[in-house]
Parts: sequence; structure tokens; C-alpha cells
Amino acid sequence: MAFVAGFHVSRSGFAGRKALSGRQDEKRVYSAGASRVRMLVLDATSTAEMDQILQSADENLVVVDYSTSWCGPCKKFAPVFEELSDKYADVVFVKVMGDASAESSELMKREGIRAVPAFHFWKQQQKVLDFTGARMDELERNINELK
Repeated sequence: MAFVAGFHVSRSGFAGRKALSGRQDEKRVYSAGASRVRMLVLDATSTAEMDQILQSADENLVVVDYSTSWCGPCKKFAPVFEELSDKYADVVFVKVMGDASAESSELMKREGIRAVPAFHFWKQQQKVLDFTGARMDELERNINELK
């Protein structure tokens, strides 16, 4: 595996752009020489990072998964969310762990999250849809309708 420091490697509009937040732990990972790029889910840990991700996404759909470390359904659904990031390379996938820090908790408050898992769909910095619950069929249907 190779890490591309400071860049997002993608088959979508993010290729070659500087990392959205500039944090070391937010890198796209790919296999050198691989014919297919494996997409990863971005971590947003503050309102500033989320705002930067939304602004940088341009016209791409952004899907945000709001979770916590103690949430059983969230843990079960995490691999599914990552698989969807592989399947839909033109969509930006973001995870917010509400109990990871005071800043991430503040982000969840700002977005009105009262139950987890919760999913928000953004287009051009505007929230266009949200729902609560680990319902893969609804998540994938909404991605297909909105992208």
C-alpha cells in the first residue's frame, strides 16, 4: 500500500486536490500499480473540517454517517458504508464519530443529530435529505437518486 500525503486519490473530482482538512490521518490509500482505486471514508472531527469537505466537494454528492463508538448498529453498518464508498467513487463519504472529541460532539449538535446512526446527504453545500437508522437499502436508493 502507498499513502498519498496531502492528496486525495480518486476517480472523481477530488483527484490531485489537496487533502480537505490537511490532517495526516485523512489520506486516500491505494495499491501502487492497481487498476482500481480503493476509496476510503473521510473522517470529519470538527465543524471546520465538515465545512471544508462540503465546500471542496463542488457538485459531488456528500453522504455523512453520524455515529458513536457505543452504538451497536453503527458498528455493524460501518463496513457497509465503506463498501458503498468503493461502489460510488463519484460520491464523497464522510464519517463523524460524535463521541471522539468535543469538536465532533459540537458538529453533531450543530447538525441536529439526536439518534445514531444518522445520514445526511449534501449537494453544493446544501443538505438535501436526511434519515436515521441503519437501513442500507434506503441509503443506497438515496445515493442513486441524488448523485
